[in-house]
Amino acid sequence: MWFDVEGVAHTVALPDPGWAFEPGLLVALTAAEPEERARVRKLLDGLLDVAYQSLDPDRVDTAHLVEEAIPQGMVGAARAGGRLPVVERTRGALRALPYEFRLDGLVALEDLLDELDEGGPDVSAERAHLEYT
Repeated sequence: MWFDVEGVAHTVALPDPGWAFEPGLLVALTAAEPEERARVRKLLDGLLDVAYQSLDPDRVDTAHLVEEAIPQGMVGAARAGGRLPVVERTRGALRALPYEFRLDGLVALEDLLDELDEGGPDVSAERAHLEYT
């Protein structure tokens, strides 16, 4: 995320939102049952509200991040406890993100959940495992 001269926050859209996730968490999210993904979406909605309300261009110098995507695999289950339920793993992984990448991680999760909810042909636990491991 970076801020423009007016103080507006920007993120880079990822062609594949799975890029942002560590393989273990990505597999867990793609394999989650619809009810569990609904709980992840509820968590996401709350975290997005907090993120948007707390945007502060003075909090960190993000000029070096202009048009730079979140690093691959930054949203990681390893930071969040691999044996926890997917909602708790996701919460821990998102909270562990550095401030300058938190909004990017939230938006990537939103895009991933949208793809999963649409049942897109490119989204599956098997694909996630093969492409990101």
